[in-house]
Amino acid sequence: QPENGKISVSGKFTLHGVTRDLNMNGMIQNGVLKANWQIKLSDYQIEVPRKFAIAKLRETLEMSVECQLLEQK
Repeated sequence: QPENGKISVSGKFTLHGVTRDLNMNGMIQNGVLKANWQIKLSDYQIEVPRKFAIAKLRETLEMSVECQLLEQK
């Protein structure tokens, strides 16, 4: 059981055909893993459109994951 429910996770994250190493911190509470991290779109060869009159898109996005963990039998 992780100390205070805190964990560190490392692995690979693929977006738009680009795979990069990923390290993030998360929490496990009541069998649910929750983690948040940021990505830069340019790291994944995604160009941010600059010609939106209604909304301004950011170069950095907030990502999150929430997973129900099951005991392996």
